[in-house]
Amino acid sequence: MLGWPRGQCMKWVSAIVAFVLASAACAGDVGATMRKMAPRGISDTFFTCADRAGYDDASLGACITTEKKSQDARLNRAYAALMKKLAAKPKDDLRDAERAWLTYVGKSYDAELGIHGQDKTINIDLATHELYRYCQRANELEDLVFFSGE
Repeated sequence: MLGWPRGQCMKWVSAIVAFVLASAACAGDVGATMRKMAPRGISDTFFTCADRAGYDDASLGACITTEKKSQDARLNRAYAALMKKLAAKPKDDLRDAERAWLTYVGKSYDAELGIHGQDKTINIDLATHELYRYCQRANELEDLVFFSGE
């Protein structure tokens, strides 16, 4: 092979085979990797979906979109439950806080996009960060509902 000594050639073949096998093994670990960085509350369904998607951006994007809808629904349920429990002034404060949070989410996304650009892989990262922000806010609101006596 290209005039290389047999031992050198076998080392390259072994290295290539090891790389291919490692790459194949890693494809199923996307969900496990994401789980390490995820806040509590992200569903097991999402991680399973991410494992199936591997590094296919379109499939992974679909997993993120589905989970974001679920997290948004959690957030909205917790917000509604909390609003039912509050007096007028705290309701106004919570409404203002939610509006500020939505502004923060939008500006965070814009800032990250400006920093990283339009690369497809970066877009998956941005979508994941946004998903995690929704989950974190749902967690915060659910905690407030819990501690307010529901």
